[in-house]
Amino acid sequence: MFISFLRLVRLFCGLIATLVFLPMLSNLLNMGNPEAMAFAVMQLIIFVFFAGLFFALRVWINKIYYKSHGEPHPSLGKSPWAL
Repeated sequence: MFISFLRLVRLFCGLIATLVFLPMLSNLLNMGNPEAMAFAVMQLIIFVFFAGLFFALRVWINKIYYKSHGEPHPSLGKSPWAL
């Protein structure tokens, strides 16, 4: 049950990271405006946080699953992007 909750949290972290990354690209194209660059830096910090959490949760879920089942989680072992 706890692993399912962590996978749900991982899903939301991935969604937030994606939703922050896409507008950040348009702000990076508007490099002449200092306000846009400040906003892009703030978005970059938020993106790095949620992307890091996304990949850290994968490692943590695999460790928990490995302790109880003796093998990595079958859904997460195939690809680092798998939810």
